[in-house]
Amino acid sequence: LPELNSKELWSEYFPNDILGQEPQTYILHNSWYRPRDIIRLLKIAQEQFPTFTSFSTNVLEPIRKKYSSDSWIEMSEELKAKYSSEEIDAIRRIFYGTQQIWSIPNLKVHINTLAESLLSIKKLIEKHDIESIFDDLYRIGIVGNINSKAVSRKMRFVFRGDSERILNQNLYIHNALRAYLSV
Repeated sequence: LPELNSKELWSEYFPNDILGQEPQTYILHNSWYRPRDIIRLLKIAQEQFPTFTSFSTNVLEPIRKKYSSDSWIEMSEELKAKYSSEEIDAIRRIFYGTQQIWSIPNLKVHINTLAESLLSIKKLIEKHDIESIFDDLYRIGIVGNINSKAVSRKMRFVFRGDSERILNQNLYIHNALRAYLSV
């Protein structure tokens, strides 16, 4: 292949926009800004669409579920340092099929309601403080903060250099996990 400068590379292999975003922004906002995540995304696209010569929206959108699932598996591995497999599944069930943005009070009500009918969630919150669980999910990058009251709705994540979650801001489930969690 001929050598391409950065601008030529982007225009050769990516569309001008993906769902209204520049491709660079789309890729970063659907990853954890780590090269291995971007490689995973592009590799899945390449594997599932081997005859395509570029990473169009028609390639990147259909692979969201696989990328999301693979990302959850990696995040789960990090959670295993502190939580059992049953507890990790309880954490998944808390967010599964819900919404992307949660206020802390509403999320706590949701968790306590689920704990009334799901023993795994009840055991999870008996053993681990809910705020500590939120901190762990933030530290790993499963959730970030979002200030829904601000005009810009600025998102904060640990991988963007925001090392500590803001306790009174809403939690935001990472974009890359939306497909796996059916959010």
